[in-house]
Amino acid sequence: MKRHLGGVFFGLYLKKYLLTIFRKAYTEI
Repeated sequence: MKRHLGGVFFGLYLKKYLLTIFRKAYTEI
């Protein structure tokens, strides 16, 4: 359970991180 929860949090963090980079790159163009 704890391991699964950690995976979910990691996935959300990674998605947020990628979204931030994509948005930054999009605005710089």
